[in-house]
Formats: sequence, C-alpha cells, structure tokens
Amino acid sequence: MQDLFVAVISGIVLTSLYYTHDVGERLSVIVSTVKKGPDTVKIYQLKGPLFFSSAQRFVQFFQPATDPDIVEVHFDRDDSALCDYSGIHAINVVGEKYKKYGKKLFISGLNYRGKKMLSKSKTLNRHFTLVDTESHQPSLVTKMF
Repeated sequence: MQDLFVAVISGIVLTSLYYTHDVGERLSVIVSTVKKGPDTVKIYQLKGPLFFSSAQRFVQFFQPATDPDIVEVHFDRDDSALCDYSGIHAINVVGEKYKKYGKKLFISGLNYRGKKMLSKSKTLNRHFTLVDTESHQPSLVTKMF
C-alpha cells in the first residue's frame, strides 16, 4: 500500500513538473516595427502565458540596446495572459533595462486578471507604462479596483 502511495505521488509531481515546463515553452513573440508619426515603435506581440516557468524566456526576447526609443508589448487577448507575480517581475526587469537606455516600455492588452494583479502590486516601482488597448492612453489601473 505504501509503495502504491509513493508511486502515485511521484507520478503526480513528475507530471506537474513536465506540464509546467511544457506550458512555459509555449511562450513566443511576433516582432514588428511600425512608424507612429515621427516615432519608430517596435512591437512585441506576446503569444502564450507569462508565469514563473516562462518569465526567464520572456526576458530573453528583448534587445534594449538596439531597439528604438519606444517599445510596446501587446498581450494577445485570445492566446496570452499574465498569470502570476513573477510575470509582473519579468516585465519590470525588461522595463528597467529599457530605462537604462532612456527608452520607454508600454504594455497593452492585459486581461482583467492581469490588471487586477498589477493593481495589487501598486507599491512596485514600475519601469513600464500600462496603456489602454483601444486609446493607447495610460491606464488608470490603480483606480480600477
């Protein structure tokens, strides 16, 4: 009976680890550069969940030294989400790197859950700006909840 219990628990743990790694590997971006008035803007279209398993991979997608002065990260409404606070930390790490070069990072397309997590982390010294997807104006995320 004890061997069966150990085998079941071991199987659950190994399956969970494999699943978490597999989902973390699904994170990808589509990169494009557009002109918005006089500015060149690089857009990173995020595909997949941003959470503890994919946070390091997310950080490696960006090139702050060579990117233009304005960079946007668009969360695809149907295929991506900010899932936990390590995702917020990863975005902040990327924003901090851009800030060192005097560049700005804008985040758009977060779902309700992602915005709610950001509002709970309002004491965080953010190195990015959350913008409303439709108007591209700064979001009042701290006043939403």
